[in-house]
Amino acid sequence: MEWKLNRMPLYVIVFTAVFSLLAASMLSAAAYFLADGLLRWLFAAAALSILLLEWAVMRQQLRLWHYTRTHQEYVRLDDEGFHYHVYPYGEGSLKYEWLRNLSEDSVRFPHLLIEYRHPEQTSILLQVLELPIRTTIATQVRREIIKRCHPGQLYPL
Repeated sequence: MEWKLNRMPLYVIVFTAVFSLLAASMLSAAAYFLADGLLRWLFAAAALSILLLEWAVMRQQLRLWHYTRTHQEYVRLDDEGFHYHVYPYGEGSLKYEWLRNLSEDSVRFPHLLIEYRHPEQTSILLQVLELPIRTTIATQVRREIIKRCHPGQLYPL
């Protein structure tokens, strides 16, 4: 089974930019027309901080948008294991025998949390892989992986 991931449409970036520029321009206008003295500088500092934050967010969003345009993101299950190519983790694969726990979390952001132990690993701690994929796809992937694992292999939730 394979799921292709299509993320970050361009209108999200445009909406974020327009909203931030409007907020910064309203603060700048308030600083110029309504405030005097120290309050004017506070409004100007708030507007500048919004612009700097917007620059950092836009840079990250443009990087993600470019990556999703030049690379096909996917999650694939076959007889041997679980294969993925997801930003920012790149691509990799895990065998079903290595998996110990699967969970989904949509509180912070939608993602699939996979805990696994590589056979050559000497540590007793599990390694963790968080794949940022939509909740509906994460649920389907989790169900399919559970079907393919041996009974008792995964820790109960």
